[in-house]
Amino acid sequence: MRDSAPVASAVICHPHPVHGGTMHNKVVHTLARAFIGQRFSVLRFNFRGTGQSEGKYDQGRGELLDALAAIRCMRERAPHLPLWLAGFSFGAAIAIRASLETEPEGLIS
Repeated sequence: MRDSAPVASAVICHPHPVHGGTMHNKVVHTLARAFIGQRFSVLRFNFRGTGQSEGKYDQGRGELLDALAAIRCMRERAPHLPLWLAGFSFGAAIAIRASLETEPEGLIS
């Protein structure tokens, strides 16, 4: 039987919330499935003011804070796993900015 324990973790950021981007975006969903297929533990989340998340769009400043909070959460839950960041469109820009502060194992944008 194949070991099903995660080998790494990933946080995925979605496209621009003002233009309809959510964690349910097709590209974000496909990225999550690809990571899961490689035995990653994956966290998708909605930026502030998106879906049922509280708050409102903050020109990228608050959204960066949201991503950093998601990264902290993932690192607290799985501190032994290498962390990857990924994002699509606006989410890629946020993931790149977050990577400068968090030094992930990898980045997909």
